Amino acid sequence: MPCACAARLAALEQRVARLEGRQRTRDALHERALVVLAASVRHLTFTAVSAIAHAQQADPELLAALRAAGVDSPRTLGRWLRTVQRTPIAGLRVERQGTNGDGALWVFRTAS
Repeated sequence: MPCACAARLAALEQRVARLEGRQRTRDALHERALVVLAASVRHLTFTAVSAIAHAQQADPELLAALRAAGVDSPRTLGRWLRTVQRTPIAGLRVERQGTNGDGALWVFRTAS
């Protein structure tokens, strides 16, 4: 008769595998959103408000990439940028450059 611990361990291993798969999918969506955002702002300083407004008004590819990554407002974009700032992703990193009336100013740099 198999041990109850072995069955629990097998169930936990399956759950971890599912969660790791979700993480890889989420990471790929976030990487795509970051790359599309960087191309859209062309390495110029931007705010989350301006990026979302631009996506909604003129850049359907950016809007789709952000939505796929779960970013649908300036607040969620700002939080996400704060989370990934200075972390190299796809050869890029985003840095905070200060603030203005719309919130934080962000710029993309090539990761070294």
